[in-house]
Amino acid sequence: MKKNTLLAFLLFCFSFFNIKANSDSTNCNWKASISNFYTWDTCQGNSGINSVNAYIAIKGKTCLKYSWSINGSAINSSSFIIHKRITTNGNYSLCVKITDTCNNCDTTLCYSRSITCFNTCNWKSKSPSLNNFDTCQGNGGYNSINAYFGINSRTCLKYVWSINGVTQKTKNYYINYPITQNGKYDLCVKVIDTCNFCDTTFCSTRNITCFSICNWKSKSPSITSFDTCKGNGARNSMNAYLGISNRSCLKYQWSVNGITQSTKNYYINYPISKNGIYALCVKVTDTCNHCDTTICTTRTFTCYSACNWKSNAYFYSWDTCKGTGGVNSVNAYISIKNGTCNKYNWTINGIDAGHGNILHHAITQNGTYNICVKVTDTCKNCDTTYCSIRNITCFSGCDFKARAPYFNVWDSCVGHKSSINGYINFYNRNCMKFDWTLDSQAIGNGSRLVSVPIYKNGSYLLCVKATDTCNHCDTTICVSHIINCNGLGIESNKTLSHIQLYPNPANNLITIQIEKNTLNDTPNSYFIYDIIGNLISEGFLNEGNSTLFTNEWPNGLYLVKVGTVHGDKIIKLIINH
Repeated sequence: MKKNTLLAFLLFCFSFFNIKANSDSTNCNWKASISNFYTWDTCQGNSGINSVNAYIAIKGKTCLKYSWSINGSAINSSSFIIHKRITTNGNYSLCVKITDTCNNCDTTLCYSRSITCFNTCNWKSKSPSLNNFDTCQGNGGYNSINAYFGINSRTCLKYVWSINGVTQKTKNYYINYPITQNGKYDLCVKVIDTCNFCDTTFCSTRNITCFSICNWKSKSPSITSFDTCKGNGARNSMNAYLGISNRSCLKYQWSVNGITQSTKNYYINYPISKNGIYALCVKVTDTCNHCDTTICTTRTFTCYSACNWKSNAYFYSWDTCKGTGGVNSVNAYISIKNGTCNKYNWTINGIDAGHGNILHHAITQNGTYNICVKVTDTCKNCDTTYCSIRNITCFSGCDFKARAPYFNVWDSCVGHKSSINGYINFYNRNCMKFDWTLDSQAIGNGSRLVSVPIYKNGSYLLCVKATDTCNHCDTTICVSHIINCNGLGIESNKTLSHIQLYPNPANNLITIQIEKNTLNDTPNSYFIYDIIGNLISEGFLNEGNSTLFTNEWPNGLYLVKVGTVHGDKIIKLIINH
């Protein structure tokens, strides 16, 4: 009995130690078992079928279960391979949990894939067109210009119309705009894709000639003026009449020195009681064709003085117009008989210009020049002033629009040697100078081509100021460009996730929230740009909530750039009142 008991005990011990040994041998050596984990995508653009895919190979393992997820969301697949269709660009994190159900162990593997298949707003592929027409029925009818915007798909689209730069109320894809006069009308529509957060603007021009034009020049209008200068004791008056061919339908309104007179005739008789310069104007209205013109002249009176300026003076003005490259001047000359006691004080547009009986004054720009000389007789203690107006058109203007500016911005994605590049070109580049800035920082001047290295992805504002050094004028053109190069840091990274902006889309205000975090970031500044690169607002932010009012900003897409010591965060903001 004792032998049997001992044998049973020994068999129990052998069985116990054998089970423990088998249990130790079931450790899952995943590193040695996983031979390959591979991900790929099928990027065929907007018109193709796009997917992210993954495959895992494991050697010598049975009893395996697979659980897949993409960006934390479970995928209904238990296979060692998955194919997941995608519809938007972005970063996709693909993870697989592998469970060995025989040995009760598991492991999880992840891989990240960046997708840039989709061209969000391919306006060209939608075949957009802007068509316009008018209803020209003359002075008595209903006249309008009309336009409509044609496009293949109107999904998610909003429309903002403007005529000659003035925004209109209509938000349809068409517009009907009443007109009351002839002229050139610029029609533009800003088309906004609210799904893909992008927009483009289309413009066209229509010249209107509906209305009967008063060809005043062909009617040869002229004012003839004279005065009755009989001295201090007589009745002195200024008189004028308008000479014009074909007086049918005409009304007249006279003014003297800007004061409207009661006479409605084609002539005027105006009593005067003191010396001076009198400006006579008549507004002529054609009541048949609904148009008018104003004609003016000046007359200088010197009746009331011991100095008989009228009989003694000769006054003449002229200019030397040699264009942009020459010496241009306005000039005048006065001659007074028996003027031994005379002093002369010249002014141009009210500014002192010299003394003596002759004037030569250099000019550098076009404009209206009022040339006056005050003549003082120091012997008889009296004076008079003679004036002449000269309109100068010597200098050629800049008219940058007529030079058809071409501005192109692109990037070169070559890893850490990536760059943003710009090129500007004009017809007639004589005397041109170019000053470049990137995000308001100067980056070079002189050349029409610029290239600047970039070290992180994000939105950049590239501007060029083109200066015509001959004509002393300039214009500035800006383009906002988003960089998304493989190998560069992502600008709005996780370390800046404590910076938030809400609401978005916004109406009348936005709040920028800076939460306290372990980095102890202190934002330095913020800059807000509209879609064409104009700086809308800038300032500084502190920790906590900062509120900005947006009620005066037009609807559209904006870029909010918050700068910190750890980098910049770019946030797309939509304003929709």
